[in-house]
Amino acid sequence: MSLLILALVPALLYPALWIAYRQRLLQRRDELGSIMDETHIKLYRQTFGTEPTKLFQTSYGLVAYLVPVSVNVICVWTLNVIFLVRHGLDLGLPGGVVTLLTRLPRSFMAAAIGALVWGLYDALRRYRAASLSPESLHFTWLRMLVAGSLAPFIGALFNNGAGGDAVAFGLGAFPVKTLSDLVQSQVAARLQVSPGAAPSEAPTLQALQGMTPALIETLSEADIDSTQELAYTDPLKLFLRTNIPWKVALDFIDQALLFNYIGDKAKALRPLGIRGTIELSSLREVILGTAEGIGDITVVVARIAEVMGESVDAVKNLIDTCYFDYQVRLVSTLWGSAYENPASERQAVTPEAPAAGDPPAPRP
Repeated sequence: MSLLILALVPALLYPALWIAYRQRLLQRRDELGSIMDETHIKLYRQTFGTEPTKLFQTSYGLVAYLVPVSVNVICVWTLNVIFLVRHGLDLGLPGGVVTLLTRLPRSFMAAAIGALVWGLYDALRRYRAASLSPESLHFTWLRMLVAGSLAPFIGALFNNGAGGDAVAFGLGAFPVKTLSDLVQSQVAARLQVSPGAAPSEAPTLQALQGMTPALIETLSEADIDSTQELAYTDPLKLFLRTNIPWKVALDFIDQALLFNYIGDKAKALRPLGIRGTIELSSLREVILGTAEGIGDITVVVARIAEVMGESVDAVKNLIDTCYFDYQVRLVSTLWGSAYENPASERQAVTPEAPAAGDPPAPRP
């Protein structure tokens, strides 16, 4: 019985990792708490229909991590028990259970151990990058089960020799999505069927300024694969789930919003000082004469229309549309409060009386 309890020790790495990571989460929660004032909370409620104060508790609180951490502990503990039993140690288990565990294929053990090792590496990498979400921990234990289940079939291709064990161990390094694609491709090839690919748009995230391959991968892990998803994502969730700095996350969402409206024409507006919807929507107040601007606004609008290849009326309609978009308003106010001295910036648009108020805060 003592060995059975001792086998639990390696599994305690996951609770220890979560306890350490929770301190970082609390720091990020406090950072968001200092950003979200009453105006921001009201806009957030209008945009997403929920209270931002509940976001952390429901998505990153104790209960959210309790299930994945517990399941990982059980899986790692079970794997350790199987390992000890297969090496002849008496853990006080019933004889039938011992017989069943010793008959498990070696490739199963190799793949499960590989998934455990690479899963811990992935968890530590996410801890360092501040992106250790409950979902990522769920995929850790799932990878152990999937890799272990597939290993005997893959190992058969190598006659279950040493080469098969090495392949099985390496199998655990692949994410569950990769393993799923592998199974689908092999089954489709055996059945001689070709799954029809649904028509889809080409990737668009790379069109945003500053979007590197590493950032695209980070967004993909947060289930964001297009500018449309990025434009209307919850900025608070994005900040908590990734290691993208707060102001950078807001900038990407703002750029994505403009790209959704005008596509590749957004690049042509950058030399005019317009990188996103914040700058574009701020022109509305200048056009109405309720805010100060530099130069003749009619010339600016005409130049924007010329660059976009649209009419002046179409550009004015675009400015109005961006101005009244609740996501634009939220990002604009959050952007304005992201600086220590907002008095030196223009004030963001307010949620009350859309036809009046100060324009969105431009970028410094």
